[in-house]
Amino acid sequence: MELVFAPGLRNGEEAAAMVKEVALILTRIGTCNGRMHEGALRVDANISVHRPDEPLGTRTEVKNLGSIGSLLKAVDYEIQRQIDILESGGNVTSETRSFDTHTQETISMRDKEVIQDYRFMPEPNLLPLRLHDSSEPNCQYDGSLDISKVRAKIPELPEATRQKLIRDYGLSLENAFLLASKDDLLDYFMAVMSNTKRSSKLVCNLLLNNLLEALNSINTDITNSPLSASAFGEIVDLQQSCRIVTNISQQVISAICIERDSRSPTQIVLDNNWLQLSNDVMEEIVEKILADNLELVEKYKKSKKKKLLNALMGKINKASDNRANMKIVNDVLLKKLSS
Repeated sequence: MELVFAPGLRNGEEAAAMVKEVALILTRIGTCNGRMHEGALRVDANISVHRPDEPLGTRTEVKNLGSIGSLLKAVDYEIQRQIDILESGGNVTSETRSFDTHTQETISMRDKEVIQDYRFMPEPNLLPLRLHDSSEPNCQYDGSLDISKVRAKIPELPEATRQKLIRDYGLSLENAFLLASKDDLLDYFMAVMSNTKRSSKLVCNLLLNNLLEALNSINTDITNSPLSASAFGEIVDLQQSCRIVTNISQQVISAICIERDSRSPTQIVLDNNWLQLSNDVMEEIVEKILADNLELVEKYKKSKKKKLLNALMGKINKASDNRANMKIVNDVLLKKLSS
């Protein structure tokens, strides 16, 4: 299948974004796997430049771009190459070019001697494909392929998924893009969120930052994650109920993913005495750190420098074995320093 798009893009970044979205749509509907490095998807980029209010200039075609990175760089290089030619008084030649990934330049392959470089002739063994849309009023093409019926079978497209994630789960546009870009990642998120009491933002933060980092370190993906969605949800529940802090969540994720600990998240926390400290214990630690660091305390009271406050916070966190809720510690510390 060949898709042809109107000349509405302005640079390599826009071209790359469009191809990413096309690949995502094709993957979602099962047309292809979108893996450009395997040859499942190739891009030919037609590029021309023109001054404002002037017609489109002479175009060149960069053939067989096999990655998003190559597409982005080839388009931007070709734009600048054509601008340089025109500004030096030359003329852009209509030609076919290729992109050299080593030199990061486009290279001439052959001239386009005529505007219509390709000739299309009917294939006698292929019947015409006649389409109609029964949802349209006064539709008259009865008996041919009904677009409306095909449309009803198409799965939810990426943009609809992104809008649902933003609307129903309160996610940022950036995180919605990340989740919607990979079906396995989205499925994992939705499985964790089957418990509707869980904070979607906490789930998203632990998933995209902590879990993916751990999986990347062992060179695996979310589909083969040693940490199941149910076990990950257990970690979320422990943190959301203030039984553990973020640092401990990371340690539990690392224990299961990297060290291949087979115990449940709750058991790992209990066996390692990783439960969040009570407010009374945290206040005792704060008082001890302040008493042991009087010089640092006096410097902070005089200057109010954030790095001095952070130094005290670091000492408190270390003394608590990373089990203190640092938001509560920060509030307690500021209160005591202001007294």
